[in-house]
Amino acid sequence: MEEARKTYYDIVGSWNTPIIHMGGLSATCELLKLLNLKESMNVLEIACGTGFTACMAAHTYHCQITAVDYSEEMIKKARERAKKEHIEDYIEFKVANVFDLPFEDNTFEVAYFESFLNILAGDKEKALKEITRVVRPGGFVGANEVFRTESIPPELLRHMEEGLAGMALGPGENLGRFTPREWRECFEQSGLTVSQTVEKKTESSPISVTDLVHSLGIWGFFSFIVKVCQDVLIDADLRASMWKAAPVRRMMHSRATRSYFGYILLVGKKMK
Repeated sequence: MEEARKTYYDIVGSWNTPIIHMGGLSATCELLKLLNLKESMNVLEIACGTGFTACMAAHTYHCQITAVDYSEEMIKKARERAKKEHIEDYIEFKVANVFDLPFEDNTFEVAYFESFLNILAGDKEKALKEITRVVRPGGFVGANEVFRTESIPPELLRHMEEGLAGMALGPGENLGRFTPREWRECFEQSGLTVSQTVEKKTESSPISVTDLVHSLGIWGFFSFIVKVCQDVLIDADLRASMWKAAPVRRMMHSRATRSYFGYILLVGKKMK
């Protein structure tokens, strides 16, 4: 299964998709503002994907960014993006496992991630504690994660959990499983004091057409669509994971049920 997971993320990495999370580009910009990034700050991005956010943060804030991902293909695409944008002097990309980060304690002033813990295969609190370990006392950890409301009807929750049960690839079993309260508790239990939260309900797809066209261009957007269709047709595991997740994604974006889902931006401070 570990090899299948790596293959899955390498395939997704080959799509060179800039943004795959609820809230899209606007949520990313808001999270970076909440983190109050400054020039010369030492910043860590977890699950950087193809490097879109890391490059944008480096361009905007001129901070030094170390960005890690589990997928070698993601990191390859991220390095290509940074070189193309002439921003590689500000960013170092590494292949790394979030459960065993290759950094000393108290290395970074800020760490952040987007739509990561809710798709992580493994103990999310263990991963968050490892991220917190490499942040300096007084530093911050920021996140953008999917949530469900406390008021979600039991029947809808049951359908969602059944739809994602046993899903090791793609969205994962934890997608939309946690409430804002549970996300705050996760941060607190990992040694962070939550200092800021922003909650917003579902309004658009995790992959906004507008965001894709803005970042890829028209021809890049059409190339992306063709590549996704080809890979889905060729790879049975990828096809199965997307098919299995489809009903849950419809729940999150259907007008009738989307009010029960959203994304939460959290910033936690490491006190000691």
